Amino acid sequence: MNHQAPPVAAALLAALPLGVAAFDAEGGLVLSNPALTALAGGELPPGLALLGVLARLERAGLAGAGALAAEPPAEALARHRDGRPTALALRRLPGGFVLLTVEAGGQDAAEAEANRLGDILLRLSAGVARFGPDAALRFANPSYARLLGLPGTAALPGTPFVEIVRAQAEHGEFGPGDAHDIVAAATARDRSRPRRHERRRPDGTVLRVASEPLPEGGWLAEVTDISGERRAEMETLV
Repeated sequence: MNHQAPPVAAALLAALPLGVAAFDAEGGLVLSNPALTALAGGELPPGLALLGVLARLERAGLAGAGALAAEPPAEALARHRDGRPTALALRRLPGGFVLLTVEAGGQDAAEAEANRLGDILLRLSAGVARFGPDAALRFANPSYARLLGLPGTAALPGTPFVEIVRAQAEHGEFGPGDAHDIVAAATARDRSRPRRHERRRPDGTVLRVASEPLPEGGWLAEVTDISGERRAEMETLV
């Protein structure tokens, strides 16, 4: 990975044999997996624009990568110096878009894999989100809002983190207490350091909430339902 990511997101991207790069709504690189960084000849800095990524691929010997249209959906066929073909596909996701590279499969394969990857991200059970240096939401998959008990309109790109916390507090997600004090405490936490904590929702769901700071500012967040793990632990104690 070109920078740290929460465990589920990191494992998903690292396990894929396909090259994957995710961009936020502003077109800045959020994550790239090892397959893509290897294809690009080295680490890709966070925030790099799509054209910058394609230029890196060209310089690393993937001729034709720069021909990919910058607006999704798009496909292009590039070739390595030894003639091996690599298909590139660009697909829009909620809050951004994803670049996918597929070895020797042709453009049809790239399109199919891009659609499949988009479906995986949309269906991922863990909630994954990225917040920018201004603490505004840049990207979130549907599970992020669902696990936190947020209405869909409360987790749109551009929503300030403080408003996301306030929406939860006002609906009693953090238990009893003054919503203003809860919001103030949550937003005052140091996001420049990794954080891990668990909390129980009013409906009994136990969540593991993790965040990792990003080098360019902001942080990545992951929310995982660990209710089953906690129930299993309790059963072993009976």
